[in-house]
Amino acid sequence: MTDVELLVDGRIIRAHKFILQSRSPVFRKMFEHDTTEKECGSVEVTDVAFIPLQALVQYLYTGEVQKLPFEDLCDLYAAADKYEVCALQQACSETLLSSINRETVCRILVLSDLHNDTVLREHAVMYVLCNFPTIRETADWESTVRMHHNIASDILEKVFRFSGELFSLSLNRD
Repeated sequence: MTDVELLVDGRIIRAHKFILQSRSPVFRKMFEHDTTEKECGSVEVTDVAFIPLQALVQYLYTGEVQKLPFEDLCDLYAAADKYEVCALQQACSETLLSSINRETVCRILVLSDLHNDTVLREHAVMYVLCNFPTIRETADWESTVRMHHNIASDILEKVFRFSGELFSLSLNRD
């Protein structure tokens, strides 16, 4: 009874165009114009993995966010942004906020930067500022410094400013 197949990672997710396009502006644009996706009834998805795409489709049908492992949640967050499903992106952002820790903060920094999520980014930055001595020793921080110069320089600037403010406060107490 479905009228579209989403082809991802060699697997198929069957859905209804009506549901997809009524809840996602990107799907709406895809199906309302004369495109190959509209004509052939299938869409090959190459930039979203199967599990996050399946969770996105489930959300479009039910409005419920599936519990996912951290990496899949990050991919779902990105897919929600790509397909302009704002409520899902917000729900993922809130879950990511509660997931900030030493192992996840760098990935969350990059993700929030890529998707212009200022609230998520501010929380991740504050976590790094408060825990910089341990964060800077992680492989994720090294990777962030190498691959995301703008994020690393912004963080380091804030760390130095934050350290200077703490130093000034300690001097003022004496």
